[in-house]
Amino acid sequence: RIKNFPNVKFNVIINTDSGPGTGALPDTSYQREILKLRTFKNVRLVGYVAVNYTNKALATVKAEVAKYASWPTAAKNTALSVDGIFFDEAPTAAAAAALNYMRSATQYTRTLATSSSGGFGLGASPYVVTNPGYPPARPYLYNATSPAVVPDLSLVYEQTLGNWTAHSSEINELVWALDVDDARLAVMLHDVPKATACKDVGALVDGLKGNTGVQTLWFTDDADYQVWPDAVLWARFLKAFASGGSAC
Repeated sequence: RIKNFPNVKFNVIINTDSGPGTGALPDTSYQREILKLRTFKNVRLVGYVAVNYTNKALATVKAEVAKYASWPTAAKNTALSVDGIFFDEAPTAAAAAALNYMRSATQYTRTLATSSSGGFGLGASPYVVTNPGYPPARPYLYNATSPAVVPDLSLVYEQTLGNWTAHSSEINELVWALDVDDARLAVMLHDVPKATACKDVGALVDGLKGNTGVQTLWFTDDADYQVWPDAVLWARFLKAFASGGSAC
């Protein structure tokens, strides 16, 4: 599907073992697929790191980030790399300690840019994604004086389609109150029925992009992201995302 939509940017989360794993490199199956994904110019790879709502030691988080950055060197292959980090289980409440934790993790990630000669690093400009799963306090996403401490993208709603349908008005209000660029906001919906009609997929995509104001989306029929989305549902979603709901 990726090659059929060259004008759509795909953010692909690489999660080898609830993080980078204990070995110097991911297993050979992950290496193979990462190298395949690297052949697409419209794919960005981000390594998975769970922060456990800031309960994980910050030093451990930084070590996991550094492990991803070490892959190209360990593999002796610059293509075996990621372009940034996906911080899962991010906090939402504006507690000072949690804010400082996330800012430190984000800022550290950005220090691991790959040099012009290649090798160790997370690409020329490390991309940071956070996943609070619900609209967080605005300071997590906006900092006028130090933009380097906030993420490039934040997943501000991750839930079932049923939950979104029931609470969309409330969530819209919270998203609007964030007052940040739409390009920096994402929504992920799971348990989307495979048989969802094309017009309904299109209306959902148009509503999220045009009304809610989020420019990165993911739909799947699966409950826990263990399999690829249903092929028919995925095709409808991509057509609607790329060209507007009526295209579906």
